[in-house]
Amino acid sequence: FFGYDGQDRRHIDERKRLERMETIKGFIEHIIYRNTDNGYTVFNLISGEEEITCVGFFKTSDQGETIEAEGNYITHTVYGEQFKIEHYRIVAPDDAVSMERYLGSGAIKGVGGALAARIVKRFGADTYRIIEEEPEKLAQIKGISERKAREIAAVVYEKRDARDAMSFLQKYGISNRLAFRIYETYGARIYGVLKENPYQLAEDVHGIGFKIADEIAAKIGIHTDSDFRIRSGILYTLMLAGAEGHCYLPKNVLLKKAGELLELEPAVMEPQLSNLAMDKKVVIKLQGPGEEECRVYASAYYYAELNCAKMLHDLNVSAEEEQLLPSKEQSIAAKIDLLAEELAIELDELQKKSVLESVRNGIFILSGGPGTGKTTTINVIIKYFLSEGMDIYLAAPTGRAAKRMTEATGYESRTIHRMLELNGEVSGDPERIKHYLGEGYVLRANEYFFRMRKLGDLPIITHNLPMDRDKLAETSKRCPRNLVARFILSDLDTALTLLSNGAKTGGTNRITRDAALLLKARVALYEATFEKYFAGTPFVPDAAAGWPGATKAYNEGFSYDNQAEVSFFLDQAMAAAKEVADAHPLASNNKRMIGGSEFSTTPANDYYNMFAGTDASSYSEVLMWHAYNTDLSVSHQFNKYVKSSSGYTQEFANAFLMESGRPIYAANDYMGDDYIADTKENRDWRWRLFMKAPGEYIYENSD
Repeated sequence: FFGYDGQDRRHIDERKRLERMETIKGFIEHIIYRNTDNGYTVFNLISGEEEITCVGFFKTSDQGETIEAEGNYITHTVYGEQFKIEHYRIVAPDDAVSMERYLGSGAIKGVGGALAARIVKRFGADTYRIIEEEPEKLAQIKGISERKAREIAAVVYEKRDARDAMSFLQKYGISNRLAFRIYETYGARIYGVLKENPYQLAEDVHGIGFKIADEIAAKIGIHTDSDFRIRSGILYTLMLAGAEGHCYLPKNVLLKKAGELLELEPAVMEPQLSNLAMDKKVVIKLQGPGEEECRVYASAYYYAELNCAKMLHDLNVSAEEEQLLPSKEQSIAAKIDLLAEELAIELDELQKKSVLESVRNGIFILSGGPGTGKTTTINVIIKYFLSEGMDIYLAAPTGRAAKRMTEATGYESRTIHRMLELNGEVSGDPERIKHYLGEGYVLRANEYFFRMRKLGDLPIITHNLPMDRDKLAETSKRCPRNLVARFILSDLDTALTLLSNGAKTGGTNRITRDAALLLKARVALYEATFEKYFAGTPFVPDAAAGWPGATKAYNEGFSYDNQAEVSFFLDQAMAAAKEVADAHPLASNNKRMIGGSEFSTTPANDYYNMFAGTDASSYSEVLMWHAYNTDLSVSHQFNKYVKSSSGYTQEFANAFLMESGRPIYAANDYMGDDYIADTKENRDWRWRLFMKAPGEYIYENSD
C-alpha cells in the first residue's frame, strides 16, 4: 500500500461506522406490500413521532405489532429513503394501548377495532396474558362466544410459535430471508431438525447449500466429524463435480476432495459412502478390481445418465447384418472412394472407416483434435447421403457453431432448436389447426398479463432469439406498461380471429373464443383502473411523475397521455364484456336449496345444478370447465378434502361475498359465524346453496 497514513485510517473508520447497523423500535402501522412466496414486505413503522418506510423479509409480522429491528438506512432511486431490516424481533404488547392497536389491526380474523376496544377495556394491560393462559375468560365479553375465544387464542399461539421460531433461527446468524424459507419448510419441527441434523437444510431448503448449513452447524456445536456433516460434505463434493461436467467421481478422488473440504482423513469418511448408498443418495458402481475403478454418482446424475444412455440405445437403429453383406460393404467402400475422388480429397483408412460406420449406425460420434480430418470426413458423409437421395439437416448447439459448420461444409446449418421447429409442416383439419394456434396466442397473452401485473414495464418478444449476447441485450429493453398491455390485447385480437366455440374444437373443455374475449375484458379493465388510480406516480409511464423509463435512451420520443390511455382500455373492456354477456343467458336461480328430483313437484334449480352437476356443457354461461373422467385417470381431490378432518377452512368460508357484493368485513348485514346458519344470511347464493346447515335437505328420495 502506498501513501497509507492516519488520514486514510480515519476514512476507513468512518466507513465502518456508517456500515454499522442501527436499531429502531416501533409498531407496524400499515403493510404496503407483501410477497407471499418469499416474505418480502414493505411497511410503515411508527417510531415515536417518526414514520419510517421499512423493507425486509418477514414471516410473522402483521399490522399493529411492535417490533425491534436492526438494519441500515438506504436510498431507493424511486421511493427515496428506506430502512432495510436485516434482523428483527416482535415485542409482545406491553401496555393497553399497544394491545388494543394489535388486536384491532386485523391480525386476528374476526376481531375488529370495536371488539378489540371492549377486550382491552375489560382486561387492560393483562389482556395478552389472559389470551395466552386463560382464553375462556374472553367469552365474558359481549360478542365473543367460547368458540371465538378459542379461535383468538389459537391465532395468538400460532403467531407466537412462528415468532419464537424466527427468533431462534436468528440466534444462529440466519438472515430473515433464509429464516422465512426454513420456517416455511419445517414449521414447528425446526427445533428438532437443527438439533439433530442441520445439514438436512442443504437438501430441503432452496438457497441453503452445504457451506451455509455447515456454518449453522458450527454455531450449534455439531462436531466436525459428525456423520451428518460427512454425508452432506460428500454430496456437496459430488454436486461441485457435476457443475464441472462430471457425472461421477472415482471413489479415491471423491474421498480426497471431500477430505480437503471437511478437513478430515478419507478413512474417517469412507463408511458414510455405504450409508449414503443405502439411503439411495448415491450410487456406487464397481468397474474393476481396483479402488480407482469404483465410481460414485449422486443418484440424480446416475439416473439422468442412465436415461440418456437408454434413449441413445433406442435411437441407434443399426443396419441389419443381412443388409450389409460383404458385397454390400464393398459397394459402399467403392462409392466412398468415388466421392472422395470427385471432391479431390484423399481419405486415410480411419476416415474411410468413419464414413462406413456412419452408414451402418443410426447414431455415430466422430471426435478428434484440430487438424485430424473431421471436416473432410463430414463432407464425404454429407455427399454420400445426398447421393442416396436423402435429406440432410445440419445442426449445432449455438448460432456461432452453426455458422462455422455452414462455412466448413457449404450447406446450411441451424441451431438445434431452430431445426426442430422448422422441420416439417403442420397438417390436419384447418379449423382445428387455427384453433390450436389461437390457444397459443391466448396462453402468451395470459403469461404477459401475469408478468405485467408483477413487473409493469416488460420487453416485448415475438420471435425466437439467437444465442447472441448483443441481440439478447437489445431485445431485453423494457417497453412502457401501456404498450405491453396493448400488445396483450393485440395477441387476444389475433386469437379471436382463430378460435371458435364449436364442439369440433373441444367446446368449453378447451380455450374458446368467448373465453379469450373474457380475458381481453379483464386485461383491459385491469390496465384502465391501474393507470387511472396510479396516475401521477412513477408506476405509470409518465416522465413528469418520475417514471424510471424516461431516463432510458431507447424510450426517447415516447409520449404518454394518461386520460387517453385509460379511455382506450375502458372502451376495450366494455366492448369485449358486452359481446360475451349478450351471447350468454344466465342460469336462473329459483332459490330452491337442492337441485330438484323426480320426487318433487317444485321446479329444479338450474343455478344449483350448474355447480353441482358433472357436465357443464349445457350451461351457456360456463365458458370453460374441466371434465373429470376416472377411466382416463383425470380426477380431483375434492372428496378427500371435504371428508378429511379439516373440511372447509375459515379462509375458504370468508372468501364468499355478501349478496350485496361486499366482503364480510365491510358489510353491516353479516351475522357472524357462531352458527353455520348465521354465515349464510345475506350471503352469495353459492354459499347459501352448498353450505348445508343442520336440518337442511341434501337430497330428496321417495321416502
